[in-house]
Amino acid sequence: MFFSRLRKDIAAAKANDPAARNKFEILLTYAGVHALSYHRLANRLYKMHLKLPARMVSQFARRRTGIEIHPAAEIAAGVFIDHGMGVVIGETAVVKEGVVIYQGVTLGGTGKERGKRHPTVEKNAVISCGAKVLGGFTVGEGAKIGAGAVVLKAVPPYATVVGVPAKIVKIDGRKIERRSSRDSMKIYNSLTRRKEEFVPLEAGKVKMYACGITVSGEAHIGHAYQAIVYDVFRKYLEKLGFAVTYARNYTDVDDKIIARSRETGIPADEYAAAMIENINAVMRRAEIDEPTLWLKATENIGNIIAFIRELVDKGHAYAADNGDVYFDLDTFPAYGKLSGRSVEDALDGVRVENDGAKRNPYDFALWKAAKAGEIFWESPWGRGRPGWHIECSAMNRVAFGDQIDIHGGGRDLVFPHHENEIVQSEALSGKQFAKYWTHNGLIKVNGQKMSKSLGNSLLLSDLLDKYSPDALKFALLSNNYRMDINITDALFPEAEAHIARFYRVIGEAEARFPNETGCEEEIDGRFNAAMNDDFNTALALSDLFGYFKEVSRLIAEGDPKARRMTNQIKKTYALLGVLKKTPEAYFAAYGKKEEIPQEALAAAEERKTARARKDWAKSDELRDKLKAMGYAVKDTKDGYELTRLAP
Repeated sequence: MFFSRLRKDIAAAKANDPAARNKFEILLTYAGVHALSYHRLANRLYKMHLKLPARMVSQFARRRTGIEIHPAAEIAAGVFIDHGMGVVIGETAVVKEGVVIYQGVTLGGTGKERGKRHPTVEKNAVISCGAKVLGGFTVGEGAKIGAGAVVLKAVPPYATVVGVPAKIVKIDGRKIERRSSRDSMKIYNSLTRRKEEFVPLEAGKVKMYACGITVSGEAHIGHAYQAIVYDVFRKYLEKLGFAVTYARNYTDVDDKIIARSRETGIPADEYAAAMIENINAVMRRAEIDEPTLWLKATENIGNIIAFIRELVDKGHAYAADNGDVYFDLDTFPAYGKLSGRSVEDALDGVRVENDGAKRNPYDFALWKAAKAGEIFWESPWGRGRPGWHIECSAMNRVAFGDQIDIHGGGRDLVFPHHENEIVQSEALSGKQFAKYWTHNGLIKVNGQKMSKSLGNSLLLSDLLDKYSPDALKFALLSNNYRMDINITDALFPEAEAHIARFYRVIGEAEARFPNETGCEEEIDGRFNAAMNDDFNTALALSDLFGYFKEVSRLIAEGDPKARRMTNQIKKTYALLGVLKKTPEAYFAAYGKKEEIPQEALAAAEERKTARARKDWAKSDELRDKLKAMGYAVKDTKDGYELTRLAP
């Protein structure tokens, strides 16, 4: 029975992966097939009430394949798990024959209830990258779950669902009518905690601000992710016909910059200017467009001082004897409406500096008196510099007036930074500061939060030395922007492989049909429908896999529709910053294989010999050695392939 099921699993892989060359390659190299085989053993042990050994096999399989399947889950033969890194299948889940599961999928529960709490997935359903199916309901036969969707209720047979939470967009291939005009654009508003129709304050115009980088160090992947997200926001809103003014800021004076100035011996203003030049250069390498307006704190000191003076005059701020100026939170009862935290909560989890100068320990600084040796500006309260929160409020007012449409930033800025911006701006103007608050998720590296203290920051310049801007954007935007991204060792290499394949197919279509200039506008319509649902780039990018499979088939059949499809794909997806180049330019820049060190090649050859001897322990030891050297090894029918891991 084991081998019968294994044959069905291999057949499913061959049927669903156009890159699969033969059954032997699938057996040796496909993590999804390996995970299912381990699960068969774990499930058998579990049914024999040998639960500890069953869990041990399950955890071993998770470490080996990146796929976690509870031993009690019921999975039929003929299931295909493709590029399964991050797949999680819960205890009471049932997965039937012909189901296709892509990377990052969770078949989970929504609580601690007993009994059936994980989904049943009927035959031939397809669950796309990053989707989460949460609950004890049924996903019907032939259903399709879109990338990044969060499914919280039953899905009918042959339905297609997308979005967060998931909604039905097709049944039996028939579209459920969805408007694609800008009137149907929906944005998730962090302030109201729901998706809302996007209606700007002034018809046809959008004022958008995103908190930028504090220039105390080089740009890392988190900085790039936020910049990419809001660049996409701007471009899609412009595509819908809005006149968008998009502002970003550089915080070029703060405690961290002053500390780096002392460490390096470079004056703070010179250090910040040099870092801005460096960051601008690397962002250009990443092909991230500049905003309409660049705003810098040091170029707005007069505006910041004027803003603080008005707050003092209105009784919302006060000058302390030591030259600091603080916002008096007791004067703003609506504090906490963005984060849901009260004034008292402000004391929890946030460093509170109370040297006796404040009226209340939770008041925050608008102006800081200069310490000896620090950079300073003259003000009505003496020499000093602005606090962090006041910079964005003052610069927004200069750029846009009292109100803006969209305010964005990372989710880590919700409290206290964005909460304090609301306090400052609305206390001064008496008007709602931002109509829509949007926040992108955070970066994790192999499951851990990325931070300097953990030493796992990924510098953007280092990543661009290894991967194309297309690959970085494809990897990052294949995630729902509001969700955290877990950067695994395989994320960017796999994204580059997908991008290379797409460019290769584009090149084939252009060579086969050189005179075809038409487009397939339906592709653009599907893209707009995805983006109108809170900028669902994950769904839009997941469509590429189906498109290119279809293009390859059409090329083989000699149908010029293949070229019309690739023409439209390039035109539409350029908005996301992918597939903009010619295939020739892409492969000239990124198609050459990295020269692999002799030591790594020697280890790979030794491992090949060990496998030929069936010395699996030695083979595993050498695999680990290669990983420590920064390389992943994949067994192929011709021997092996070495791929550089992400740093």
